[in-house]
Amino acid sequence: MSPRTGCGPGWGMGATVGEDGHSPLPRQRFPVPDSVLNMFPGTEEGPEDDSTKHGGRVRTFPHERGNWATHVYVPYEAKEEFLDLLDVLLPHAQTYVPRLVRMEAFHLSLSQSVVLRHHWILPFVQALKARMTSFHRFFFTANQVKIYTNQEKTRTFIGLEVTSGHAQFLDLVSEVDRVMEE
Repeated sequence: MSPRTGCGPGWGMGATVGEDGHSPLPRQRFPVPDSVLNMFPGTEEGPEDDSTKHGGRVRTFPHERGNWATHVYVPYEAKEEFLDLLDVLLPHAQTYVPRLVRMEAFHLSLSQSVVLRHHWILPFVQALKARMTSFHRFFFTANQVKIYTNQEKTRTFIGLEVTSGHAQFLDLVSEVDRVMEE
């Protein structure tokens, strides 16, 4: 009679019984190879916070599964004149802040970074859309160079301050703030 495996009453899941009706000695498990253990580094501890891999950005709040860092902004498609100005400004600014680098994408921030739970994202986007539909297009001018620092003082930016259209942007920021309070 060969050993059998069963799951009936009085039997453990996958228990093995020998020919004599007794359970054999517990089988020794082989160790898990290091190559398998290292397949998914950091999955237990969370993501690696190495700012050198993220353009010098520093996490301002701890990573938590299901949380999404979010901020609201208006994308800006840079024209040649803007890029030319940046090419002139950046080398001068780097004499004071050598770590400054040229960004590839540009925007106008309407909020700070906040944490959204995954299930809040869709209602948040829908509320933003509802609040923004009442706004009409407007023109703005950003023509004064200004240095900005994030709230945590971990990032420095060279930016252009909005001079005309400033009131309209403040209205947008107020609406975004209202949505974030909800």
